[in-house]
Amino acid sequence: MKKWLLGIFIVVIFMVAFILNSIDSEPVTQSHWKIITIVKSSDLDFWKLVESGTIMAGEEFHADTMFWAPSSEKKVDEQMELLEKAIHEKPDAIVLAAADYQRLAPLARKAKENGILLLTLDSRLPEHLSEGHIATDNVNAAGKAADYLAHLVGEKGKLAIISTVAGTATAMERERGFLQTIKKYPNIEVIDIKFSGSDIKEAHRLTKQIIKDHPDLKGIFGINELTTVGIALANKEMGKTPTIKAIGFDSSPKILNFVEEGVLDATVVQKPFNMGYLAVEQAVSILEVKTKGKLLYTDSEIITKENMYSPENQKLLFPFEK
Repeated sequence: MKKWLLGIFIVVIFMVAFILNSIDSEPVTQSHWKIITIVKSSDLDFWKLVESGTIMAGEEFHADTMFWAPSSEKKVDEQMELLEKAIHEKPDAIVLAAADYQRLAPLARKAKENGILLLTLDSRLPEHLSEGHIATDNVNAAGKAADYLAHLVGEKGKLAIISTVAGTATAMERERGFLQTIKKYPNIEVIDIKFSGSDIKEAHRLTKQIIKDHPDLKGIFGINELTTVGIALANKEMGKTPTIKAIGFDSSPKILNFVEEGVLDATVVQKPFNMGYLAVEQAVSILEVKTKGKLLYTDSEIITKENMYSPENQKLLFPFEK
């Protein structure tokens, strides 16, 4: 009888040891995919929010995500070097926000030839080089800005545009969207389009020059964050805030302060966190499930002093606030 009980006891001990060993040896979930995101610059809050979106999606979809950027949008050569480096690293996917529509194309083609999945974010590439594209509908967003600026100037008068880096797909789309929409207003004339190189000082200088050259200017549209800041600084410095209406793009703390002060009449706010998240999500879906890449547009909102404190817009402007 005692031998029988001893036998059962030994069997139980072995079973428990086997179960514990199985639990201990169960592999921890590892990253399935390596995804490198390369954006236009490291000096804008917009891209920091994009990065946050990629990190969250990487954690959720078990992807090893890396986020690289040149020091500014003007450093196209630097971004090209980063893309070359990424190709050498042989990730499963590259998500690219190209700072130059044409110059990045040969390297994008090289990535595809090396069997790397290529998606674009924010700015397109020519020749359908990417499998999918995630971006703000820039034509639509700039059209919203055009309608609002037309309203502010009473649907008549002279307007100017200060763009970012010539050759960037995003800039071209926003220019097109603004110009297409403003055609609805026969008494409005766009008298100038300048390029700031996505530089605050240059946007500041260009704004002052345009105001001096066109004393009857009624409104100005800035196409990205740094350009918008330069416009606001110049408009405030010259005391033209009441007479020259200004609309910008993006929602850095500086821009929101200018809106609150009334130095900027409005800004078009994108959803960069969503863009980063959706880019990683789509890359994993293509790699894992073999789905087809697609165009995903994220929405935009016109933010003014009057609506910036609504609960919906506060959540949009400060996505990490509890």
